[in-house]
Amino acid sequence: EAIEHFHRGLAILADLQDSLDKTRQELACLLELGFALAVFKGFGSSQVHEVYTRAQVLTQQLREPPNPAILRALALFFVTRRQYAEAYTQGREILALAYQPNGQIDPVLFVEAHYVLGATIFWTGDFLQAKDHFEKALTVYDTQRHNGLISLYGQDPGVVCLIRLAYVLWYLGYPELAQQKCEESLALARRLDHPFSLSYVLIIAGLLYNVCRARTKIQILVKEIMAHIQKYEIQHWLPLGFILQGWSLVEQGAIEAGIDQIRAGQEAFERIQQDLFRPYALALLAQAQARAGSLDQALSTLDEALATVSHHGDGWCIAELHRLKGEL
Repeated sequence: EAIEHFHRGLAILADLQDSLDKTRQELACLLELGFALAVFKGFGSSQVHEVYTRAQVLTQQLREPPNPAILRALALFFVTRRQYAEAYTQGREILALAYQPNGQIDPVLFVEAHYVLGATIFWTGDFLQAKDHFEKALTVYDTQRHNGLISLYGQDPGVVCLIRLAYVLWYLGYPELAQQKCEESLALARRLDHPFSLSYVLIIAGLLYNVCRARTKIQILVKEIMAHIQKYEIQHWLPLGFILQGWSLVEQGAIEAGIDQIRAGQEAFERIQQDLFRPYALALLAQAQARAGSLDQALSTLDEALATVSHHGDGWCIAELHRLKGEL
């Protein structure tokens, strides 16, 4: 409903004579629309990209300094499209804005910049650098100060940095600490009660507990994930919810049903043109196919995953894919 109202507002503005006031009103409306679209469709939506790109053009026309919210949104769009170099550039620009001419550091921009940089290079496989960025963000994070800016940036940076730190700790070989940080993030997200932030934390927690092979935990979490994203209509996380649900079925012995659910998640991701988690989904599908006795099919699926990882530079999962192929 909010998205519809913002579109109506923009349509009214389009009929007005050009002026600075019109440009400012259009920019304000686009920023609100971009946030609403990101919640509903995800930062990887082409509509989100179009809105924030237009907002960036208007900012330049008004000769205003770069808008960190726009830079952040564009960075996350590039991440979801696996364009990591472009995302990293946006993150560096936010970090530069954090260092003010008077020598002070803007804590809000500092945290947002390090979140973007950490989230970007995690997917390339640079886990140590990602950990450093998340830890730097968390040293400056203040719940009251940052929670008040959720409507501008879309998520609480503390909970997203904490859950991403948990995930990277597992890859660095600290499973117990990873699960501890995960529980801290879940507790904080539930306390803040911000649906979009909580959905992000639930999803990454699901990925973490899946690789930790915590079967009971993941079964409980998957139910919460599906209920939450359906209640708040957070469509862009539904495909990954299907995939996690599918693997949970496989773990419970319902292998064919699980395979069907994983494929449903893959198809849903294709429909919304987001494939950041494609290698992950293919890895789970290959394991499920192997359990079903289709070894050749499983190896073919892993070859597909390795090919897409090589093309996009998804270093975060390449070791696991090779391990799985060797195991099979």
